[in-house]
Amino acid sequence: ESESLQFLLFYELIIALSILAGGVTLVHNIARRVRIRVPSGSFFRLPKIRWHSGHGYGFTTALAIGLGATLGSPLFILIPLNVLQYGVISIASLLLAAAISFSIARLYARMFREWNEKGKDCTDGPSFTKNACGRVSLRYFIARFGMWIGNTALAAYSLIISANYARFGFFNTLRSLVSLGILENVVTGLIIALLAAWFLVNAFFEKRYARTIAVAQIALTVILCGILIFETALLAGTGNRPIDSLLTPSSIDASGLVFALITNTAFLFLLFFGFQEIQALSSDLAPKSSVPGLAFLSRFKDMDRVRFAKYAMLGSVSIATIINIAYAVGVYIASPDPNSVAQASIPAVYISRTMFGPWNGLLIAFAFIIASLTTFVPAYLASSRHLQWLSSDGFFPRVVGKSAWLFSLLFIVVLSLFNAGFL
Repeated sequence: ESESLQFLLFYELIIALSILAGGVTLVHNIARRVRIRVPSGSFFRLPKIRWHSGHGYGFTTALAIGLGATLGSPLFILIPLNVLQYGVISIASLLLAAAISFSIARLYARMFREWNEKGKDCTDGPSFTKNACGRVSLRYFIARFGMWIGNTALAAYSLIISANYARFGFFNTLRSLVSLGILENVVTGLIIALLAAWFLVNAFFEKRYARTIAVAQIALTVILCGILIFETALLAGTGNRPIDSLLTPSSIDASGLVFALITNTAFLFLLFFGFQEIQALSSDLAPKSSVPGLAFLSRFKDMDRVRFAKYAMLGSVSIATIINIAYAVGVYIASPDPNSVAQASIPAVYISRTMFGPWNGLLIAFAFIIASLTTFVPAYLASSRHLQWLSSDGFFPRVVGKSAWLFSLLFIVVLSLFNAGFL
């Protein structure tokens, strides 16, 4: 009954968005001429963020941003739950989702080159649709509006699971090592303050501290990847289940197998969404950059921003695919109790703590906090930029675009009132 209710809410949401899309498009010519006058006074003066270009992000930073947004907090929840329930179908879905993302990344790179040579906007996927179909087309509105909803929901999802874990789940691991007593509330506050500080620096001081943010993003991504690789090796080393059991034919009939593969791919595609953040930062990329370690090859030396953005997007998808699939296989081999994992707030932390002890659990807990940092902020910034474009293209009033950061934040708060499963 609860699943039927979730499906009903989902379809109601889709229908509502479809009606809104059609309605906004039909009245677009009238809406373009409507102006909302905000009363004067300090109370009504909404602060606004001015988006600047020319931050000079090179290949390494672009790769770290894309990989950090891809290896986000959903990995610690979706992969363990999915692979323990579906086994080889889950692995196949990961491969299929990765192949789709890799194809999209190649298409983005091609469109980036073509539209950049024509002097057109190349900031993200919806901008390609606008260039091809026109600013007032229904296709463009759906593409841009859908990306805004998607990034807003992803940011809200990350906010829910990270805030809940900071308040409750983190201490289940910490208490097995040390008893903090009343200081537990202080630690919770520090974790939430860390998330808030990283958000504020990226949202309001991105230009001023661009170099520092880039270095921090690279460092966080390297640490996150290192922890995940280490954890994968531990899981695979347990040998609780032979890896060749993945090749055992499924007992599901052909139609059920296809349905499970499609639904799992749609479910896990969220894990490969982050590479698009590189395209969203196209105006902030440096004019030229080289690939570290491969600069001795002329092909990877002093590349223009279109070219190294392509390698950064493809690289982030490829590396994320390897880590995601390797971790999924590791969880499958370790074979923890599926029922207990399903009841855990953060399955990856629960698996590590129960199988390898509290120190390993604490290590994965820190990795989850890092992943929350590298997921929430890019998703929020992308959401704000999509809303700003919708306003500048006439779909929403100008006041919305001028304070897009505030309106996106409000919608994130509203969506966070739903549960993580619904999002």
